Amino acid sequence: MEGDISIGKKAPKDYFSVALTQCGQETAESGSILNEKDLRANLAINCIPEDIFEMDYTRYDEFLEKRRSLMAQKIRKYYENL
Repeated sequence: MEGDISIGKKAPKDYFSVALTQCGQETAESGSILNEKDLRANLAINCIPEDIFEMDYTRYDEFLEKRRSLMAQKIRKYYENL
């Protein structure tokens, strides 16, 4: 389908760049977040490293390492608040 904006068909760097660019606009080209604060909060909630905007496939191992660390921090914080 031509013009299809699919996450699965884009590199994370490209998808997240579109998401960041659309912040402050009235319509969403990809996803539904239109505010940069909300986008960054969504990244944090989902343990996505902030530098995802610059990452391509060559940095996949780095992405996994950073995400693993963010997930561990989130789990630790949750556990400590039980």
